[in-house]
Order: sequence, then structure tokens, then C-alpha cells
Amino acid sequence: MNITVTKTTHPGTLPPADTLGFGSVFTDHMFVMDYTEQAGWHDARIVPYGPLSLSPAASVLHYGTEVFEGMKAYRRPDGGVQLFRPWDNVERLNKSCDRLSLPQLDPDDALEAIRRLVEVDQDWVPSAPGTSLYIRPFLFSTDPDLALHGVHQAMFVVILSPVGSYFKNGLEPVKIMVETEDVRAVRGGRETLSTSQAGRMVQRRPGTLFSKISFILPAPPLRWKRPCPAGRGRPSPWRTTARRPHRWADRPEYRPPPARPVRFPAPADG
Repeated sequence: MNITVTKTTHPGTLPPADTLGFGSVFTDHMFVMDYTEQAGWHDARIVPYGPLSLSPAASVLHYGTEVFEGMKAYRRPDGGVQLFRPWDNVERLNKSCDRLSLPQLDPDDALEAIRRLVEVDQDWVPSAPGTSLYIRPFLFSTDPDLALHGVHQAMFVVILSPVGSYFKNGLEPVKIMVETEDVRAVRGGRETLSTSQAGRMVQRRPGTLFSKISFILPAPPLRWKRPCPAGRGRPSPWRTTARRPHRWADRPEYRPPPARPVRFPAPADG
């Protein structure tokens, strides 16, 4: 893959390690590649970090057709830079693309794009303990059309961010929201994918910041519906539906069983 490189004329500097948070500081450059049905993936380029130009009708803005990954690069003791299993992230990215009907990437091209970008911005890889260079590849549809259709145009972008601890207060205790109604991991769901839908559960709690979300309830069971007459004697097709009431707590079969007392045998005499 031929990657053109256009370097910035105003390079920045790596902030001190003790000021690094997560995902708020970005390096000087980013990788961009376009896709069309006619040309496939083309115009691979490393350019100065900056805004992307999108049509207000881009389907990603209306239908959420976007996938992403997250991986890290680390500074080795000898001063070199090392990626952590990037091929696994690229494999999962393609699985996410397949699920959302987005065009998949050639794994070798995607790895080369990430490697070249990290190489260009290697001065941004911090060396302090607990720090790393966070790599965020993402891919989204850019079709300027509000109609429902397949993806004909897309964009693949990789950005880099030097980071410290994921949590603002480091390893101090964090606030956790325990979800009792919504379920993230369901049969055939997104538990093995990385899509833009992953963090939307917390939007039902405006004004409250949670560091973690714990989903404690199982997925609703699949219920088969038998064929039944559907107008003029024609049977309707088989289908599955996941049914659940308004509140999970209203379903007695999902309530934990009552605690049973534990009885120990009396000690033997003597």
C-alpha cells in the first residue's frame, strides 16, 4: 500500500506525564483512507491532525454506521516503541465491519497504516510508568444520502493520543452504575464487537458521571412463534422475538432464590 505523508508545519510537544489524562491530547498527525464502491480503498495518506469534512447528510450522523478499535503502543526500556497484538484488533475491527455491512480492510494494509503513523509520531510515545500511546482506528460510512441503503462510501481514520490512567483519579475507588433493566450482552448482540452503540446506555442518566457500568441481568430468552394464518389463509413465516416486560424486577423467574441457612452438624461428643 502506498501511503503519502504530509507533515505538519507546526509540531507540538508531548505534555508532562503527570498531566496526561485519557483521550484529551492528540499527536501531530492522523491516517486517512477513503472508500468507494468503484475504486475500493484508495488515497491512503498521513496528514496533519485536524477536522474531517463530512456532508450533513452523511449516513454515519443519522444511522450510526461506525466501528472503532482501541490499542496501545509502549516505550521500551531501550527507547524503542512496541505495539501490543495489533493484528487481533484489526481482526475484531473487520468482524465489526462485517456486522454493520461496512467495507472490510485488508489486514496487512491496516497494520501498515497503524505502524507508519506510530513511526511518524513516535516522539509522542511517553516513557513514564503507567503511560502509553493510545491508538484509535475507526471506520464509518460517508454516503451523503438519507435513504436506507448499503454503504457505498466510507472513510478509515487512525488517530493517536498519549495517555496516562484511564480513570481521572488513578487507582482510587470509582463510581459504578449497576444497571438492572438494560442488557448489553445478548445472544447475537454486540458483546464481541466495537461499535458506536457501546456507550449509549449511560445517556439515560444525564448529569451523573460513572466510570464503570455493570450489567447484572441475563439476556431475555428467545421465544419461538409458530406459523399462524395471516390473511386469506397464508401462513406467516417463522420468526423469533425477544420479549421482556417494562421492568425486569417484575419477572419472578429472574429474581434470585431465597437464601437458605447453612446448618453445620453438631460436634461429636468426646
